[in-house]
Amino acid sequence: MKRPAAMWNRRRKAFICPDCYGIIEMELINDGSKYKVPAGALFFKRENKQNHKCDGCGSVLWTILVPEHQTEWVKVSDFGFVHREHAHNYLEGVKKKPALRDAIQAIVDDPDGNFPNTGAYRRYPLSTYIKNQMRGKIDGLIIESTYH
Repeated sequence: MKRPAAMWNRRRKAFICPDCYGIIEMELINDGSKYKVPAGALFFKRENKQNHKCDGCGSVLWTILVPEHQTEWVKVSDFGFVHREHAHNYLEGVKKKPALRDAIQAIVDDPDGNFPNTGAYRRYPLSTYIKNQMRGKIDGLIIESTYH
């Protein structure tokens, strides 16, 4: 599972790229005109084609979500990612969903709180586990997998 790597810069009042420190912009279309504005917190709710890479340097704006680490982004069930400092911006869109509203309200009430990242698990290949944990205990291993 991935989380946004974009960081909020209070001085510049914008989300910035973790590699080039450039302001991340999103494209808006209004009456047929296209223009770019600094990206808001809702821009990073879910990973998509528009928010995947930095326009300035091309680096990926999403990184691995480690369950034990608390970051400025909080995963809220199936809703997506909420930025701690901008959590109040998400409340308007979830008025009709009490469970989501309560989860986001908890972030608004305590932005520095500990919110576990549910659904994020550390995963690695079974072959790596066997190699590291069974070293010297197994001479050979044959595994056959069948899919139905």
